Amino acid sequence: MAKNILLVSLLLYITIAEAAPIAVEWSATASKSINDMKLKLGKALDEVVLTAPPPKRKEVEKSTTGHFITIDDLLAMALTKGDEKKAISIASSYEKAADIANAAPLAQKFDAMEPPSL
Repeated sequence: MAKNILLVSLLLYITIAEAAPIAVEWSATASKSINDMKLKLGKALDEVVLTAPPPKRKEVEKSTTGHFITIDDLLAMALTKGDEKKAISIASSYEKAADIANAAPLAQKFDAMEPPSL
């Protein structure tokens, strides 16, 4: 069961990551910041899904998809406005949240992941 959930989570993350490539217009610094954030956040959200109570797992999976969509929307708005500092700030905020979730003990991962305030 856990393997299936992990596989679904990984496929979901890969699909989302490939569906929304980073714009060519970002500088190397912004691209690195965004890529680092997506890797850390993907790991954190996969573990949050795996540690969620079984009755809440589907809801948590849906929520993780929502997080990635929100992030991509925020980054797209920053790109449209040409606001690279905002994009780096967004990536930094979500990366900090992912670091907190990744550092939490396995039993507490579900409780540790909360969306950052921007």
